[in-house]
Amino acid sequence: MKQPQEITLLIVDDDDIGVASVQRAMRKLGMSNPVRVGRNGLEALEQLQVLNDTPGRNPCLVLLDLNMPRMNGLEFLAELRSRPELAHTIVFVLTTSEDPTDVANSNRYNVAGYVVKKNAYQSVLATVEMLQHYLRIACPGVIAPSAI
Repeated sequence: MKQPQEITLLIVDDDDIGVASVQRAMRKLGMSNPVRVGRNGLEALEQLQVLNDTPGRNPCLVLLDLNMPRMNGLEFLAELRSRPELAHTIVFVLTTSEDPTDVANSNRYNVAGYVVKKNAYQSVLATVEMLQHYLRIACPGVIAPSAI
């Protein structure tokens, strides 16, 4: 029987503290999934393209901040969804923006969820825990056993 693949988590955020918070929450919850970091949308697209072009690649889930330099989160989503080979990538927005326009614009690009970081680490921990449950339900057989 084929072994389940680990899902690679791509954190797209230019804030080192935000990235570290996600990684700390993953460790606390026992998640050992591979993690990649993109500091803006351009870096994230490059990394996704490399992962996509790699034989035997792991599927990827994106945690996306909206407010970044060079290419922000909404620009990233527009480009991601325009590329057939990447269009079905699962994306969760994790941002400080509560602006209803940002929520609506994100949802136009079929994000799997939109989470507002309110009290820093606690909301990140809750989000990562929610991702564990999401992966267990949405991606059975494609999740690292240590992440359950």
